[in-house]
Amino acid sequence: MGPDSGCLPPGLRTLRENIAAAEHHITAMRWLTKPAIAPVLADLAAARMPLTHAAFDELGEGQALAHLRQTLVAVGALPERDEELVRLEQFLAGFLAAQPDSDRRKILHRYTIWHLLRRLRGRNHARPTSRQQALRIRSHARAAAAFLDWLEAHNLTLGGCTQADLDRWRGDDSGVYRFETGKFIRWARANKLTAGHLASVRWGGPAQLLNDQHRWDTARQLLHDEDLGAEDRLAGLLVLLYAQGAPPRSAG
Repeated sequence: MGPDSGCLPPGLRTLRENIAAAEHHITAMRWLTKPAIAPVLADLAAARMPLTHAAFDELGEGQALAHLRQTLVAVGALPERDEELVRLEQFLAGFLAAQPDSDRRKILHRYTIWHLLRRLRGRNHARPTSRQQALRIRSHARAAAAFLDWLEAHNLTLGGCTQADLDRWRGDDSGVYRFETGKFIRWARANKLTAGHLASVRWGGPAQLLNDQHRWDTARQLLHDEDLGAEDRLAGLLVLLYAQGAPPRSAG
């Protein structure tokens, strides 16, 4: 793995010691000689590459590199960081950079960065971001962009969008991300960016006798549908556990 252990940074010395003490030496050697791993370790050992998260970010994505990074974090060579949040921030940066004009980019920047991402950080209180949380924000960002696309295709703007236009969008089969778009429109109205309004859907409780098949179908969806937030899935399962009626599924 390069020079003597005394010439290595402390984190790499620990990594070398762990590999040397590995129970399955053949597996460890195979991992060391992977095309995606060996050059990186050589560059780190020779100080041609700084031992930082930023340097790893420049290498791009890949399962082997992600595993190497996680290993370096585990041995103390790299500090811990919220990888899911970093990937989300990188997605949003590319998403905003791809917007066709500055006005649209400003609106989406306010919504995704100053609203969605800021609220996520506030809710997590420095806890790691979950995969479900990141997927939800990506869906909300895509929904906002899709709605702006629809407005443009109909020669409309967000500021000039009326209630009649929103009603037309709701009845348009080409409309997508209906639930997420409702969140965006309510945010835009609260920030005086549009006059239109979409009321949030509220469930008034069970209105009929429990249907066991429907309860089990809904329970399976809550267990396995990763597009739903973890908190929503848990709440739904608790509702079903205590024999309450399952809420109607969203049309979006």
